[in-house]
Amino acid sequence: MRQRNTELQERAGNQVRSLGIDEAFGLSGAATPTLKRKLDVKRLVDVTGAVLFGIALAPIWIGASVALWLSGQKEVLFQQERAGLHGKPFIMYKFRTMASDGDMPPALFERMRQDFIAELEGRASADPVSGLYKQQNERVTPVGRFLRKYSIDEIPQLLNVLRGEMSLVGPRPAIVWEAELFSSRQQRRHSVKPGITGLWQVSGRNLMTTAEMIELDLYYVETQSILRDLMILLRTPGAVLLRRATR
Repeated sequence: MRQRNTELQERAGNQVRSLGIDEAFGLSGAATPTLKRKLDVKRLVDVTGAVLFGIALAPIWIGASVALWLSGQKEVLFQQERAGLHGKPFIMYKFRTMASDGDMPPALFERMRQDFIAELEGRASADPVSGLYKQQNERVTPVGRFLRKYSIDEIPQLLNVLRGEMSLVGPRPAIVWEAELFSSRQQRRHSVKPGITGLWQVSGRNLMTTAEMIELDLYYVETQSILRDLMILLRTPGAVLLRRATR
């Protein structure tokens, strides 16, 4: 397992260097301000960005809401408990993309759980056809499939950013039961606020396993900076259009 973690760490570093992030901003953090000042600046960027993105994306928000309502979804927002900063649960918002047909059968949930454990241990395929169980959910509606394809379903998370529960950039917030399966090392991704977008979203995530994605989350936690956040934000639209960010 230790050898596997080392291989993942090296792969994460190579992935980041391939994006030009190391060369652009460095990783040592030698000239960074105090932690409090960095957090204050990050919060300012989050609030400003959430307001600006909210205004710019308002027509898409309205269009998605109307499309969902016309398709029979009377509640257009989906609320789900996720693990936030320090693992504290919070309610995350998304556009509803699945049919509301009751709770998942226990047998299917257990299969999903076992699949996720296999992915955490690097034993699952990274093939986008046979990979993450989340892509196999047959309850996704036609409108929901379109919203997911272009990550439009994530837009309501701007509300979470304004509420201080999420950041524009950071590790994706795990479902609570998923977070409970993380190793103590993987739990370090909860030392920062979860984000709407992040390092692995702009790194070709359809080609990576869950273990590799978490490794990039940890790499981000250890080397984060405001400049890196801005670079990730700039790369996100291209990643969405290239369908790297469809999971």
